[in-house]
Amino acid sequence: MRLGWAVVIILFPVEIQARGRWPGVAAKTVRVYLYNLAAKPGDSSPVRGNTLNQSVVQPGVALESAETKELAALFSSDTRLLEMGLSNCYVPHHAFVYFDAADRPLAWASVCFGCDGIQLYQPRKRSQWPAGKEAQPKEIAQAQALLHRLKQLVVATKLPVLERLEDYTKLQGVAHEEANKTVGPQK
Repeated sequence: MRLGWAVVIILFPVEIQARGRWPGVAAKTVRVYLYNLAAKPGDSSPVRGNTLNQSVVQPGVALESAETKELAALFSSDTRLLEMGLSNCYVPHHAFVYFDAADRPLAWASVCFGCDGIQLYQPRKRSQWPAGKEAQPKEIAQAQALLHRLKQLVVATKLPVLERLEDYTKLQGVAHEEANKTVGPQK
């Protein structure tokens, strides 16, 4: 009598944030915006309710299909360290907003390139960076590479990425005036 080996594979949930493609909802368009030029620390969400925050500079820039796919891949990777933040501040000035066919925001991400952090807002709950876990150099390098690629996507849209917080504040009046020339006064 021959004995055979049975291989049993047990699948455990792996502590990877990407449990599917981010944002997990079907979007018609993705737009990149400049916002929070007044540099209010508590003004981190570009969306309030079902509308854009009043600090969002219109009209924003629509991403092409390839850019949208890359953005989904970046946000589907392990972003927990960036969501925790690599510094102790968070004053974001850039946002990626996913819209449905009726132009309602479905999901969005705010990015603070000065503070090295992001916040993702979506219908699905995401796992968080383990409390008390110290980031290893490799994890920090991966987070910084992801942030660098996000910055390249923003720069490609011709939206400014500035070095100092004060520079965004100076840009506040100019950005809204330019937007009004392009799309008319905001109601």
